[in-house]
Amino acid sequence: MGVNGNRIENNFEFQSVVTNGNQILNLFFKDALNCFSLLDREFNFIRVNDAYAASVDKSLDFLSAETISTCIPLQ
Repeated sequence: MGVNGNRIENNFEFQSVVTNGNQILNLFFKDALNCFSLLDREFNFIRVNDAYAASVDKSLDFLSAETISTCIPLQ
């Protein structure tokens, strides 16, 4: 499904929807003061914001290759 429940009919329209969503996500992560992270099903980091990286004292590059358990050990 596309924008407003309509089908996306072509690749250009799909690319436009994805690009717009990515721009919104970039702004959200860039300007957020709270800590945010996106994880996949195996709890690997997909993306974190600067506030999250600072709170766990790791770089964004380091976190992009790690799982959440390496940063927040389970006790």
